[in-house]
Amino acid sequence: MASRLVDVRYTRYDGPRRGQLAAILSLARWSALRALGLRRGWKAKVIPITVIVLAFGPAFVSLGIRALVPDGVNFDFDRFLPYTAYLGLVSTLIIVFSVVIAPELLCPDRRDRVLDLYYPTAISPRLYLLAKVIAAVVPIATVTVLPLGSLYLGRIAFAVHPLGYVEAQGGLPLRIVAAGTLVAVYFALLSLAIASFTKRRPFAMGAIAGIIVASVAVAGTLSEGLGVGVGYRVVALPVIPIQVAQRLLGRDRQGDVSTGSWVTAYLVVLAITTVILLLRYRKGDDR
Repeated sequence: MASRLVDVRYTRYDGPRRGQLAAILSLARWSALRALGLRRGWKAKVIPITVIVLAFGPAFVSLGIRALVPDGVNFDFDRFLPYTAYLGLVSTLIIVFSVVIAPELLCPDRRDRVLDLYYPTAISPRLYLLAKVIAAVVPIATVTVLPLGSLYLGRIAFAVHPLGYVEAQGGLPLRIVAAGTLVAVYFALLSLAIASFTKRRPFAMGAIAGIIVASVAVAGTLSEGLGVGVGYRVVALPVIPIQVAQRLLGRDRQGDVSTGSWVTAYLVVLAITTVILLLRYRKGDDR
């Protein structure tokens, strides 16, 4: 039985118009949910859900041990799992999450050549890019901010004097949010910048993972293998935001690389990735 196309037309939209901010947030929301597997098969949900659960693992294990230890036992649980060590402990999970999330945000739109359908609307190239950055930062923040926050709240609950614990930690909650956000923004921009060069998700995932691993290998070769200088450790892309976050959380300087060097490397990577994304997303560029 043959079928035929009867009519094709555009329908005028008569609903409410909420402006550019609503358009940005809507695009960011649905992009993030799709990257996390919404309205897709169960296979697309496995990795994001597994990574998020595992990221909470150290916090839950630490608090579980604390619950089993009698109150009379003198044991410093803050030293057992310090806040400054948490992000380094889950850094591999953060990388895996970034590798999975970023390509899903950009590659399908380029593959299907729909960018020029966005740009004549309330979403310009720059606003489209902003929405995608938000869509990457928020999910990544679930493995950089929330686990640390849960560890902090759990320790308040187990403290002998909860209010005293809060006062002793000072502005730790703000530093947790700031440190986790810095890491999330860094990996979001880095992963999106690399993914913007291809339409294929597998290629983007391989490129992100490959560049990250290669940078660590180069840093290790220069600083340890060839003995050129420990300052070349800042070449290791995944180490940069973790070092900055650890210092923000109160870690003392360790090694010969100064805090200023790590912060400078962080800002340089952010600047380069931002320029790449701005150049890749311009009106008329639907490659």
